[in-house]
Amino acid sequence: MMAEVEAARPLTYWAAHLEESGDPRFTLASSIAKHYAMEAAPRTSRNANRYAEDGGLRYLKLTIDGPKSEGSPPPDPQ
Repeated sequence: MMAEVEAARPLTYWAAHLEESGDPRFTLASSIAKHYAMEAAPRTSRNANRYAEDGGLRYLKLTIDGPKSEGSPPPDPQ
């Protein structure tokens, strides 16, 4: 997911650079950047929802709280 979002960024910067320099290819570059971002956004959103439904929240909880091991005492506070 992150790859698609990050791939849209340089396309947008490229279009902005062409517009600032007065290059006539600006229209084409901005259309490409807009098209790519518009295609990537729903795909990324759909994938994020899928991960959350398939236990992604469980995974996040495990990485934040750490694994729970059976029979080991909690660490001593210092």
